[in-house]
Amino acid sequence: MKKLELTPRIKCGKCRACLVYDSNADDNVFDDRGWPVLMNRIIVCEICNEKGCPKAKDHLLTCKME
Repeated sequence: MKKLELTPRIKCGKCRACLVYDSNADDNVFDDRGWPVLMNRIIVCEICNEKGCPKAKDHLLTCKME
């Protein structure tokens, strides 16, 4: 059986999927005070500026306004 090779995910640093806090990960995103970024930031879509937009959750998804 052929093993599936996944390409590494490119992190944009702006959507929720790229900023997810995982206490077991080595590459957590913290601010200058040491807090996880998601605790003091509202993640919004770059196109429609809504936090409920699918693109705000993952940059690979399309905006609901497109």
